[in-house]
Amino acid sequence: MKLNGWINTSEQLPETAPNTDGEVFAVLTEDGNVYRARYMHDVYDGGESKYWSEFTIDSCGRENEHYEICERVTHYISLPKEQSQ
Repeated sequence: MKLNGWINTSEQLPETAPNTDGEVFAVLTEDGNVYRARYMHDVYDGGESKYWSEFTIDSCGRENEHYEICERVTHYISLPKEQSQ
């Protein structure tokens, strides 16, 4: 599927420093769902984990409740700075 401006995850994943919050993206899953998410890279004793994490923004602009996205993410695109906060 060709989506103008969207990056296919089978071709490239975001660069995320270990144990930090990554950049905010809009992501598209194979089921057609769209989420606001970060690509996370957790490093811990004995291993590491990379995954997409969905989150919400409350009325005060605070980020809340990270959930790993269980669907396969197929594409992502950066959000404008005012949308990512």
